[in-house]
Amino acid sequence: DLAYYRGIWRALQRLKPDVIALHMPSVLPVAVAWARLHGKRLFVVEHQANHLKTDFQKRLSRFIIRRLPVAFLSEAYAQEVCADAGLAGLPARARIIPNGVDTRAFAPPPGKNYHGLGQPARVGMLSRLMPTKDIATLMRAVAILQGQEAQPNVRLEIAGDGSERPALEALAHELSIRGGIRFLGMLDEPQ
Repeated sequence: DLAYYRGIWRALQRLKPDVIALHMPSVLPVAVAWARLHGKRLFVVEHQANHLKTDFQKRLSRFIIRRLPVAFLSEAYAQEVCADAGLAGLPARARIIPNGVDTRAFAPPPGKNYHGLGQPARVGMLSRLMPTKDIATLMRAVAILQGQEAQPNVRLEIAGDGSERPALEALAHELSIRGGIRFLGMLDEPQ
C-alpha cells in the first residue's frame, strides 16, 4: 500500500532520526532510501522466529544479512539465520545484542520455592498478541501442566495486547484453563 509507505517517509522526515533501528523489514525499502538520502545510519534487528517466516521473509532476511548491518538477539539464532542464507559465519556487519532483561528484578525472593506440590508456578509472557508469537502453544502447554498432579496450580500471565487477544481469550475458555490465565493488557514498566 503506497499510502503506508508515504506515511513511513513522512514520519522519518518529521522525526529526523540519526540512526534507524529497523524491526519491521516490510518498511525496509523506505527506511534504506531515507537513510541513504539523508546520510543516516540504519541497522536491522533480526528477531522473528525463522521457522515462522514466509518464503518472502526468508529471502528478505538473506538480503538483509548480506548487505546491511544487522543485530541478532542470540548466537544460536544468528547461526540459524546465517546458515539458512548459505553463510559460513556471521558477517562483519552483524552483532549479537542479547535481550536486556535484568534477571535480578524477576528472581524469586531467597528461600521461596514455587515448584513444590501445591505451590503455584507462575509463567509470564510479555508480548504483542499476534500470530507469529504463537502464544496459543504456550497456553496449550499450561493446560497440559494443569492436568498433571505435580503442577496443578500453574498460572500464566500475559502482558500485552494485539489482534490475537479475542482468539486467545476464546482458546483459554476452550482449554478450560482453571483461572490459571490472566490477560493483563498493556502495562507500565514498573508493573
